[in-house]
Amino acid sequence: MYLPDVFLGKAEHMFALLRDHPLTTLIVHGDAVPHIAHVPLLARADHTTLLGHVASRNPLVRDIDAGASATVVVHGPDAYVSPTMYLTSVGHVPTWNYAVAHVQGRLIRASDQVNTLDNLVAAFEGEDAYRPDWTDSNVSALTAHIVCFELVIETIDVKLKLSQNRHPQDFDSAAAYLARGGRSELVRWMKLAQLK
Repeated sequence: MYLPDVFLGKAEHMFALLRDHPLTTLIVHGDAVPHIAHVPLLARADHTTLLGHVASRNPLVRDIDAGASATVVVHGPDAYVSPTMYLTSVGHVPTWNYAVAHVQGRLIRASDQVNTLDNLVAAFEGEDAYRPDWTDSNVSALTAHIVCFELVIETIDVKLKLSQNRHPQDFDSAAAYLARGGRSELVRWMKLAQLK
C-alpha cells in the first residue's frame, strides 16, 4: 500500500478500526488466482492474532491447512471530499478520505474450534445475548461445516488519509461539511489523525 508519512497510522488504529468494522477482506495468493473472502474477524486480547471462520468447503481451507501467508484488509469509514468543501481556493481537486489497514500474517487452523466460536459469538452478540448450546445435535452438526482459523499477525500497516495534510481552515471546513452529511464516525477519525 502506498503510505506517505503524513497518512501513517499506528497498529492501535487497526485494532480500533477492526472493533468498529469487523467485516474484513481476506486475501491469499493462490496458484492461479487469489482466494478472497469477506470474513468478520476478531482480535485476540493480546493483539497477536485475528480469529475467524469460513465454510469447510471454502477453498481457503486448503490455504489455512497449508499455513499460507495472507493479507487482511480492514475497511474503516470513508467518504468523497469535494473541492467545494474547502474554504481556501488554491488548486484543490476531488479526493477521498478513508481509514484502512492491511494486516499481513500466516494462517493456521484454530486448535480449539468451540472456544474460537464462543469468542466470536460473545464479541458480536454482546453480553446478554445468544450463546450456542454445543450439546444440541443441530448446532454441533452445523459446526462440522465450519473451519475456525487464526491469522498470526506479522505486520500491520495503517493508512489514515483524512485531510490532515490540508490547511487547518480547509480541514475544519471539510470536517463540518462531512458531519452535516452524517459522516460523524469519519469526522471522529479525522480529528484523531490530526492529533497523531
